[in-house]
Amino acid sequence: MAASPVLPTEDGEGFLGIDDLHFSLQAEQEDTQKKTFTCWINSQLAKHTPPSVVSDLFADIKKGHVLLDLLEVLSGQQLPRDKGSNTFQCRINIEHALTFLKNRSIKLINIHVADIVEGNPSIILGLIWTIILHFHIEKLAQTLSCDYNQPSPEVVSVAASSPTSSPPT
Repeated sequence: MAASPVLPTEDGEGFLGIDDLHFSLQAEQEDTQKKTFTCWINSQLAKHTPPSVVSDLFADIKKGHVLLDLLEVLSGQQLPRDKGSNTFQCRINIEHALTFLKNRSIKLINIHVADIVEGNPSIILGLIWTIILHFHIEKLAQTLSCDYNQPSPEVVSVAASSPTSSPPT
């Protein structure tokens, strides 16, 4: 069996095996996603009454109420929630959030309450990405679709001034 290739580290002091490099790049990607998603969530939560803020995505989402706040802002609906922050209430709030998403036909593949309560980074990032896709990107697509299907003012004015119903040549 061949040995894994080794690459020099950034400081030039040592060498990383390919597995170490892969792990390092994965951690960097996870950190970038965590920061990006935290900023996006905070921009949405600023619209909530009262506003809330996420400082540590993995710790704050597992409490459940932040996830409910986010879904309320995005959907415009009031969601059921348990008051308090013990583990049982956090689990119930996360269940409410996941049930709400499932009822909207959002596919939650391998996303379970226990993984969120435990703060599993890859599951939480996957959940947030799924929420972004559904609420934010679909909203943009609908807006673009509406804009595309409505004629521009120039086309309307040309059609209105034309004596026939045929398109201008």
